[in-house]
Amino acid sequence: MDIELNIDSSVVVQVIKTGRMKGSPGMTLVRNIQRLVNLEWEVRIVHAYSESNQCADTLANTGCTLDRETIYYDDCPPRVRELLLSDVMGITTPRLIRV
Repeated sequence: MDIELNIDSSVVVQVIKTGRMKGSPGMTLVRNIQRLVNLEWEVRIVHAYSESNQCADTLANTGCTLDRETIYYDDCPPRVRELLLSDVMGITTPRLIRV
């Protein structure tokens, strides 16, 4: 099974790939991620701008504000609904990047 893991932080991509990071906070999490990545599947870790999947980015940011609680949605969250509608309508969010 092939899996592509898109991460919107190039620093996090490098830390997961190399296992090297400055300081120890989060090292346990990095090791757990590496353990999962090294199971019997092919995982490709790539950097992806958050604009490439704003719905996932919005849900991830929501998760970062929680205090170890789980939220189940009966309906699509309003902000995600707005993003989905924009996507259906072909509205894009440009991002300027240095080349």
